[in-house]
Amino acid sequence: MLVRGISYALNSNYQTSRTNLEVSMRRLSSGDKFAKTGVELGGELSVSERFRHRIRSAEASINSVQAGMSFLQNASENIDTVYQILNRMQEIAAATTDPMITADDRDVFNEEFQLLKAEIPEISRQAQFFGKQTVGRDTIVSYDANTKKLRFWQPTGDDPQEISRKFDSDATDVEQSTIGFDPSEDFSMSRDGKSLFFLGNEPGDGAGVLRLKRYDIDTQMVTTSSDLYATGDKLFVQEDGQLYVNGSGTLYDIDEGGLSRTATAITDMTADTEFTIYNDAVKYYRSSDNRIVSYDLNTATTTQLTAPITFASGGVDHSFSGSGRFIADESVAGTIRVIDTSTGNTATYNVGAGTALNNLKFNEDGDRIYFIDQDGASVHYINVGVDRDDNISLTAGAKVIQGTNSSSFNGLDLGGSNYGSSVSFVLSQDSVSVLSYEAADLSLYALGLSDTRVDTIANAETALSDLKEALNRTNAERAKISAMASRFEHVMNSHRNYIADLTNAESQIRDVDLAKETGYFSAMQVQNQSATAMLAQFNNLSKNVMVLLNS
Repeated sequence: MLVRGISYALNSNYQTSRTNLEVSMRRLSSGDKFAKTGVELGGELSVSERFRHRIRSAEASINSVQAGMSFLQNASENIDTVYQILNRMQEIAAATTDPMITADDRDVFNEEFQLLKAEIPEISRQAQFFGKQTVGRDTIVSYDANTKKLRFWQPTGDDPQEISRKFDSDATDVEQSTIGFDPSEDFSMSRDGKSLFFLGNEPGDGAGVLRLKRYDIDTQMVTTSSDLYATGDKLFVQEDGQLYVNGSGTLYDIDEGGLSRTATAITDMTADTEFTIYNDAVKYYRSSDNRIVSYDLNTATTTQLTAPITFASGGVDHSFSGSGRFIADESVAGTIRVIDTSTGNTATYNVGAGTALNNLKFNEDGDRIYFIDQDGASVHYINVGVDRDDNISLTAGAKVIQGTNSSSFNGLDLGGSNYGSSVSFVLSQDSVSVLSYEAADLSLYALGLSDTRVDTIANAETALSDLKEALNRTNAERAKISAMASRFEHVMNSHRNYIADLTNAESQIRDVDLAKETGYFSAMQVQNQSATAMLAQFNNLSKNVMVLLNS
């Protein structure tokens, strides 16, 4: 019995020393104190894992910051390109103020000026970074009756998005207020791209009675005016964000807060017709004589722009360019007519008599006309330009959006800004924070250069003034980009310091003290060797006892 008890004790001591040696070997090979479960305190392991989670989150947020910095770099380069174009245009404008230049030379200068100007909308549309606009905020908005959602795209058809709530006749906002959207009535995005203005229905109102409404995309809440409007009234959002309404022939200035209206001096608009406001001048279709006129809001004077015009279909399908220089309508089925209000020149483009052409809309820069091909369930555009003799040129464009059926597009708007033009970069350390960048609006309309030309000394002098303002605006955008990039750089440095501090703290808890562990490992080796030797000696002793007993 005594021999057997000693055997168990020696074996237990051997197993313990071997286990301790294995644990020490694991720690030394991995550098992790928690290489074997149950050896260290569980609370320390929990704290260490929490640190590791925060480190991984911070490292992921660095990737987001780096993407943001790359985005800003791309935006900065595109803004610089526009800035260089504007500088060259300013040089041309300055040169053409020289009275010694001949008319032919002035035409050559103006041609270069117009070609440079035409490049700015292209940069605004095409400058993208991973599908996001960097120096453009134009949008295409339409209602999809299939999904009952309001959808919007970039002018190239890229980056499709939609308002999350349904916009059908029964739809309500987060507070269960009726949205009342009607795609057959006018609607437009706000200048910041965060809200949708529209003329909609309200329970209890009679037939043909509408209310002005604003739907906030972020809060998903609708604001409804107390003023009443009629079917066919039109909206316009000015470049500075001010909203106006053609309410049955009277132009109303809208207070954006409560959507209350104030009548302006213009009371002779043709009902159910569009209008535009550019450089404090309202271009509209006058009811008394069917002419396009311009009303200066500063001087309260009216200028007649065209001879009497008759729109097809009672003027329902027509559109002004942002500056009001061009107006387009469907003169006959399948044919788009464009009138230059500055010269009276006209041109037509045959889309095809068999094409169900709906919702003609100029983009704000006036170099494209978009329309819905209802049968083809698609959105197309044609190009608009003028030659050196001011003849209008209409050329084929392209299809930009393809729907699923004839219900895919109901109503079309190109005013305001794209909700997707605000790009958010999510940063997370211990809590979530967001850095946002709103794409610069460097369209000709926003820069005030839509109608700028240098074909006369007077026009060149006006161009110099307009270009000064455009350059100031562009410089402001460059400053905004620079400030944002600087902020991102500081965020990056902060994240790196944060990660370094967390890594150091986590290391203090989790990492093995190599000097201490090496000493412990050596001791365990000696103990294990001793235990092995003693167990071997004991086994030999047992054999000797058996020999004695047998003899």
